[in-house]
Amino acid sequence: MDVLNRQQIGIHAEQDACKFLQKKGFRLLEQNYSCYCGEIDLIMQDREDIVFVEVRHRQHIQYGNALESINRKKMTKLLKTATHFLQGKKWLHKKKQPV
Repeated sequence: MDVLNRQQIGIHAEQDACKFLQKKGFRLLEQNYSCYCGEIDLIMQDREDIVFVEVRHRQHIQYGNALESINRKKMTKLLKTATHFLQGKKWLHKKKQPV
């Protein structure tokens, strides 16, 4: 499979995931958010919750499922990128410690 085909499949998978979540009541805030930390496919809102979505398309289960394809390095990048997004919106609140 060539790179262009892979990119097209990824774009369609993201669109399908977005439509699915919108039908479930989620609201799209941002698509393909990127910063120096990394990239997040979809950022959505479900009531008061902000949901960060990493879309993974798997053609063959023999390579493992989508969840298994996210390693520690990818998870760290996702967390840093999500934090960057929330800080930029001033939506990241730290609880004050009792005095």
